[in-house]
Amino acid sequence: MLRKRTSQIVQEKTRLFAKNVVLLFRHMKKHRVSTIATQFLRSGTSIGANIAEGRYAQSPSDALAKYYIAQKEAAETLYWLELFKDSGALAGAKKFSNLHEDCKELLNLLERLISLAKAAKSRKKASLLKERSARRGRKNLSPKKSVKSKKPKKG
Repeated sequence: MLRKRTSQIVQEKTRLFAKNVVLLFRHMKKHRVSTIATQFLRSGTSIGANIAEGRYAQSPSDALAKYYIAQKEAAETLYWLELFKDSGALAGAKKFSNLHEDCKELLNLLERLISLAKAAKSRKKASLLKERSARRGRKNLSPKKSVKSKKPKKG
């Protein structure tokens, strides 16, 4: 239950973050910073898309893989934001100054989500092993077929 709640929080935050990424992209495109801005747009919006896929994954392993991809995309987005800040590409875009901190917060939330997904995967694996062990135990308790003893040969 905690994992589902955490993933919902992360998904909501990534949706808002992606919206701000799109707005900053539009701002940068107006100021002719489009090549780098396009890569920033891809990585910044991919975070939420991978979280959404992870929430509806077919298995805990699949969810974990999506969350790791989201984490990598968030790290790339943070790189672009730092580059924009250092190069002055965000000059005149004060309303986007909080994106850097928002991205760091997303990375922290993703780390938490990944640890929860790992724990869920471990619990599922332990449950499967316990179930298999119980099935084997039942098989071993079933009555064995009697084996006819061989009579010694005469003479």
